[in-house]
Formats: sequence, C-alpha cells, structure tokens
Amino acid sequence: MRYSVKLDRPCLCKISRFSTYTMSSSSAAILVAIAVDRYRRICRPHGPQFSAKASKYISICCIALALYEMCLRDSLTKSNGSQCIHLRVRIGRSTLMVYLITLAYIVSFLPFYVIAIIRQTDSTFVSRMDGAGYMVYHVCLWSYLLSSAINPIIYSFCNSQYRIFCFNMKKKRLRSRRSLL
Repeated sequence: MRYSVKLDRPCLCKISRFSTYTMSSSSAAILVAIAVDRYRRICRPHGPQFSAKASKYISICCIALALYEMCLRDSLTKSNGSQCIHLRVRIGRSTLMVYLITLAYIVSFLPFYVIAIIRQTDSTFVSRMDGAGYMVYHVCLWSYLLSSAINPIIYSFCNSQYRIFCFNMKKKRLRSRRSLL
C-alpha cells in the first residue's frame, strides 16, 4: 500500500462509505444469485430455470436490498461524518495499475464514442468536413485502439522489476558511452 488518499470532507466520506457498502453488499447478493442459477443449470438441468426477465428482477432486487441495508445501517448508527476526517484510504500498486488502465481505456474510447454519436445524429457530418477535419475524424474513429498500445506501457511501468531493469540498462549504456570517449 504505497499511495494514500485523504478524505477530509464529511460528504466525500459519506459518499465513499455509502458506495463501498452498497457495491459490496449488492455484489455479494448478486454472486449468491449467480451461484443459485449455476446450481440449477448444472445439478438440475431439467428443472425450472431463471428466465432473462427473472434474472433482471433478481439483480434489481439485490441492488435494492443493498440500498435498503445501507439506509438501515445509517439510520441505526446516526453518524455525522466526523469520524472520517482522518480516514486514509490506501491504494495499492495493483489498484493504481487497474485504475490507470481503466482511465486509459475511457480516454481512448471517448473520441470514438463522441464521433459515433455525432455521426448518428447528423447525417451530413462527414460530408461537410474539409481535409484537416476529415483527418481528425479518422483519428477519432480509430482512437479506441490507442488503449491497446497504452496498456503494455502501463503494465510495464507499474512493475518494479521492469523499472529496475530499465534503470540498469540506462546505467550500462551511459557506462559504455563513457568508455568509448
């Protein structure tokens, strides 16, 4: 746990706590529902199964149950948020790496998504472009592939062994250049 984030605002603390508890509780309930569905499909293949509609209702009920549980928990504890002033959230290296990869994906996909929406809403959008605009359009059209190129870089620089290897290679190159002079 190398990096930390300090939540010094009570509203941020409450939002963080609410989202953490709600997502954890709903995820646990949904995982139980998935386990029941898998059990039915594997152990009782000829028995009644969940339909797609029933699965959606079960998922919504799991999320509603988690929200209800969180509201009940908050009403029982009556916290004013002051306990969170010195809360320190630790962000591990793996969490940071996954966050950076997700951020890279969103940033690289966003231009494509915006262009796709504009193209669907305005049928003359592409035909009205000049040369430079058309080039930018094509760059945005293929921007989602940038994530695939960025991911190995993020993976490698978040890996301490790779950083040490690069540092040692740089030292070797500097030594070899100095010996040539």
